[in-house]
Amino acid sequence: MTPVVVLSNRKSLYLPDCLASIREHLTGFDWLTVVDDSGDDTWRRGLDVDMVVSVGDQPRGYTQAMRTVWRYAAGDRFLLIEEDFRLLRPVDLADLHTVLDTHPQLAQVALQRGPWYPNEKQAGSVLAAQRARVDRDRAKAGRPPTVWTVHSDCVEHDAGVTCNPALWSTAAVEHDWPDTRWSEEAMGDQLSTAGLSSAWYGRDGDAPHVEHVGSVRAEHSTGY
Repeated sequence: MTPVVVLSNRKSLYLPDCLASIREHLTGFDWLTVVDDSGDDTWRRGLDVDMVVSVGDQPRGYTQAMRTVWRYAAGDRFLLIEEDFRLLRPVDLADLHTVLDTHPQLAQVALQRGPWYPNEKQAGSVLAAQRARVDRDRAKAGRPPTVWTVHSDCVEHDAGVTCNPALWSTAAVEHDWPDTRWSEEAMGDQLSTAGLSSAWYGRDGDAPHVEHVGSVRAEHSTGY
């Protein structure tokens, strides 16, 4: 069984619906934890989950929240979902474990969502947009383009990690989350240097398992 960690900082704005979608659609987990960066102890005490981990007495921002998540994970596989995501259809974590077992070079296997940002809508999918964006950045830096490999159970790539909902591997969690700005990108670089790649579950064009609803979260939080 697998722990599920929900990263939260906006209290009732997103978290209740996220937790409800987990309980409705997700199977194969045995522990539900909220890592909370709201700075509100009263709010934390009222949460109906197995454990609440406080980032601090005041909001600390995304990087420190993710470093708290990593300390809690303590080197084990876990599913991370930020509070502004909703599961749309059934997901059995046993299937995601099978992907990591089959492809031990993976740092994570992420659930696909529908296009959200304008570049994703223009590209037609999150995967296509990620490939175009990273290839453009690499070309500017004189680096080779990304490599994408379609397997029967996932699409593997070397375009970095995502903090969209994903099952993270033990090999990834053994590396500390970077204490820097743009820490998600820095983590991807760190894991790539260590020889790890990433994957999206299923095939490009599959019906999304999750949706992103976080426009307000992006406007009102520190570093999220």
